[in-house]
Amino acid sequence: MARKVKGLYQKQSPMLQRAIEAVRSNQMSIRKAADHYGVKKSTLGDHVSGKIATGRKSGRSTVFELYVEKQIVAKAQLVSQQGFGVSRKQLMRKAGQLARTMKLKTPFKKGIPGQAWWDGFRQRNPELVLRKPEKLASTRARNLNKPVVDNYFKDLDNTLTELNLRDSPNAIWNMDETNSNMEHTPAKKCSRKGVKSVPGLVSNSRESVTVVACISAAGIAMPPMNVVKGKTEKSLNGFNKSEGHENAVWAFQKNAWIDDAGCLKWFREVFLQNCGPTRPQLLIVDQHRSHEALDLLEEGMRENIRILALPPHTTHFLCPLDRTVFGPFKKHYNSACDDFTMQSPSNLVMKWNWPKLSNDAFKLAFSHRNIVSGFRACGIFPFNPSAIMMIGRLKLWGF
Repeated sequence: MARKVKGLYQKQSPMLQRAIEAVRSNQMSIRKAADHYGVKKSTLGDHVSGKIATGRKSGRSTVFELYVEKQIVAKAQLVSQQGFGVSRKQLMRKAGQLARTMKLKTPFKKGIPGQAWWDGFRQRNPELVLRKPEKLASTRARNLNKPVVDNYFKDLDNTLTELNLRDSPNAIWNMDETNSNMEHTPAKKCSRKGVKSVPGLVSNSRESVTVVACISAAGIAMPPMNVVKGKTEKSLNGFNKSEGHENAVWAFQKNAWIDDAGCLKWFREVFLQNCGPTRPQLLIVDQHRSHEALDLLEEGMRENIRILALPPHTTHFLCPLDRTVFGPFKKHYNSACDDFTMQSPSNLVMKWNWPKLSNDAFKLAFSHRNIVSGFRACGIFPFNPSAIMMIGRLKLWGF
């Protein structure tokens, strides 16, 4: 039995349009026009009488007017940018509540739209997409509020004015660290549909290296400092440092973290060696205990380097490295590890080859474009506090 196609009743073929014009111009009756042009009399009558609007698309009417749907989409996108992303089910529940508030007649079961409504909503609003969200701790969401951010930009504004650095991007720096695991995250693999498990070759080493990076608003990246786990110099022997960044500084620490001594080592051996002779300069760091070491602050004062700390738990929005550099760095690192392991089953990411893989990713991620975009997105250079959208309690669905 042939499948019944829905929506043919309302489709306007050229013949139907001619029949409508013939009737409306009093050239033919509805019956005669239907016979002459080969269309159904009832269909022609509905279009002529206005029961079916001219140009109307097939299918039942939408619950909301298009302008209302556009408002729903705009609000969903806004709250997503502010860290309160709306899931598909949440948006559908909100749509049901909105329909009840507007006293609209709906086909919703139990007052909540179904999958058919969602599919149509997505087709009518292709700018709305589903994305897997990044994890955002509630402490971070609470700390990124208007008073905290306003105070930070006030301090930044005063500092830039006092040091006369508003037009000196080469003297504004951002330092932070990220973790690089030897057991990388493999990329998605092509596979036959229905396969439940697709293996990805990774290292059996759980070791990691802390990469300390520093960038300037002018788009320049300093050499990294790599901190590995160990108690003596021997812990660095397993790394093929000649294949890594040619000017990288290597250090060891019991837990592979950067502590107070490591931070001071980075300041002396990396920052002061690469920031240039111009003074004063500004260094923006995460408000971590190792970054607020008294020795580091005193060293900065002696060298005429002002150190400004970001508010706690706000680096995901206010730190240029976190915004536009570390993400691409990890992506390129995982890709480099994937390519390396695919060359041979015996290729595993280990201490010996980690420097080269990390350096390949560093060259791609720490580009001039990524770095400059980070400072712009964080409102540091050019100075623009409005670049940061505040997280707060908003009236999300007040139509």
